[in-house]
Amino acid sequence: MMRIVDLGRTGIFVVMRGGVVTSLGGHSHWRSAEEVRRAAQTEDIAIGDFVVRTLP
Repeated sequence: MMRIVDLGRTGIFVVMRGGVVTSLGGHSHWRSAEEVRRAAQTEDIAIGDFVVRTLP
């Protein structure tokens, strides 16, 4: 299962699988967790419910 990570002050969200940043639909970063969820849904990929936030 993939995990959404909020990169703190950068305002960027990424997806990680097994500790590695992963791309969805040719993108490796997004502006919101909702955009990540839509990208995962489009590719029919399971994604975690919780967002991991890095410390600023």
